[in-house]
Amino acid sequence: MPNTSNPRDTHAPAGGDDLAVRRCTRAIAQGDEAALAALYSAQFDRVVRLAAVLTRRDEAFCLDIAQDVFIRVARSMKPLPSHAALDAWLAAAVRSASIDRLRADARRARRDRAHADGRTPAHAHPVMAEDLDWVRARLRELPPADLALLRARFAESRPIPTDAERSRLRRVLERLRQTRSFA
Repeated sequence: MPNTSNPRDTHAPAGGDDLAVRRCTRAIAQGDEAALAALYSAQFDRVVRLAAVLTRRDEAFCLDIAQDVFIRVARSMKPLPSHAALDAWLAAAVRSASIDRLRADARRARRDRAHADGRTPAHAHPVMAEDLDWVRARLRELPPADLALLRARFAESRPIPTDAERSRLRRVLERLRQTRSFA
């Protein structure tokens, strides 16, 4: 019987205890930070080891992957029925986070090589002061709701939750593109 005086004990998914996994994942899905901390404590080393096996990178790289995985856990964990389901979900999250990190690392390396060779990628355009002035002026002209939508998506990197907002964002960006093209 778990010690109910410690919230971590009530949610800790130990060994093959499917009931504990169901309780823990349900609690995480409902935003329970103690359950997330318990899962983190129980699974962190395994996640880092799996990242190391998949990427063959150093500890710092694998720790970054583990951080990404537990952010995904906090944001999108669904109630899972068993320890096997939890293991599979975490393994998929580690694979996905590893691929994302490796791709980002490869892009960064390509940019660094291009910069070192004196080349810039074809899509890179130098930003001139007049271009920034033009962008600032257009942003001041936007209705507050459109500006808030642009800030949420680009300045704060928040996902746009509804189809209506995504459509509105596309329309705002298209209007800005039609106003002026950057050569």
